[in-house]
Amino acid sequence: MDQRPPTSYVDTWHRCDGAGGACTQIPGALGLTYRLTSADVGHTLRAQETAGNPAGSGVTATSGATAVLKAAPTGGGGGTLTFCRKPRT
Repeated sequence: MDQRPPTSYVDTWHRCDGAGGACTQIPGALGLTYRLTSADVGHTLRAQETAGNPAGSGVTATSGATAVLKAAPTGGGGGTLTFCRKPRT
């Protein structure tokens, strides 16, 4: 097993059912920040991150599910979610 630290990360966002299961990757939703869309209403979201180094990709970490997303009030803007990477200790 390669013990070298990660040199790269791939972050993806997934839309799930109301219980946080049956998740599918959201096309084009890559990176630490995801901008919410109307398609997210009634669903939960999860982020996944895979770390890699010259030896290859490591295990994928998956966040807990958000609460079920509701529509913004009339005149309200959308929102964004940001995945915060926990520092390695």
